[in-house]
Amino acid sequence: MSSEKENRIVVFGSIVQDLVSYTDRFPSPGESVRGNDFKSGSGGKGANQAVAAARLGAKVSMIGMVGDDVFGELNIKGLKENGVDTSGIGKTNKTHTATATITVNKEAENSIVVTLGANLEMSAETADSFESLIANSKMVMCQGEIDEKANRRAFEIARKHGVTTFFNPAPGDPNMDKSILELVDIVCTNENEAEFITGIKIKTTINALDAGSKMASMGPEHAIITLGAKGIVIVNKKRMLRKRHEYSSNQSESSGHNRSR
Repeated sequence: MSSEKENRIVVFGSIVQDLVSYTDRFPSPGESVRGNDFKSGSGGKGANQAVAAARLGAKVSMIGMVGDDVFGELNIKGLKENGVDTSGIGKTNKTHTATATITVNKEAENSIVVTLGANLEMSAETADSFESLIANSKMVMCQGEIDEKANRRAFEIARKHGVTTFFNPAPGDPNMDKSILELVDIVCTNENEAEFITGIKIKTTINALDAGSKMASMGPEHAIITLGAKGIVIVNKKRMLRKRHEYSSNQSESSGHNRSR
C-alpha cells in the first residue's frame, strides 16, 4: 500500500454556508429578539470534517456539490485555504449552495434550520465517478446531509477496495435504512442519533454503552457516542471504553461558521 493511500482521507459529503446570529435567548414562536452579533462562513458536516482532518495533518480530498453562486465560491475558497483538495467539488445551476440558519444563545446552545440545496444533487453516480480517488484513500467519511443512496455507494466502493469507512449519521433521521451500518467500520453519533438507530433512550452512561454495543452489533467495528459535557463512549466488538472530559461554561457552539478563518 502506497504512502499516498495511507495518508489520504476522502470526505464524501455536505457543504453548507452558515448564517449565524448570536442572542441572549431563543425567540418564542412569533417573537423577535435582538441579536448581539452575526457571522457568516463556511460549514456543513462534511466540510467541517475535511477541515478538521486537514488541520490534524492528513491529506484530505473533498467530494461535494455547491451551487453556482457566491456561497459556493466562498466555501471552495475556505476549504482550499485550509489545505483541502477541492477538485472533487462540483457546481450546479439547478439549485443553490446549501445554507444553515443558526441561532446561538448565551449558553452556547444552538438552533439550526438547514436547507440542503446542492447537497441533494449528490448521487450514487457521483460516487462512481470518483471511484479511483476513493480506492486510493485510507478512509472515506460520510454524513447524513446528503442522499443515503450516495453514501451507500461511496461505502460500497470503499469496501471493494479495502478502504476504512466512517459514518456520522447527522442530522439524525428516524427513517434511516440501518442496513447501511453493515458497510461502516466506525460510526459516530450523538445521543439523539444513537436513540434513532437503536431505540435506546440515553439518560445515563450505561444507556450509552448499551446503545453503542447495539450499534456495534449492526456492523461497525467501533461505535462512538458523544455525550456533550459528560464525555464520550466508545464501544467496539472486543471491549468497551469510556473517556470523560469536561467543557468550560464558555464553550463554543458546534457549528463550523468560523472554521475557514
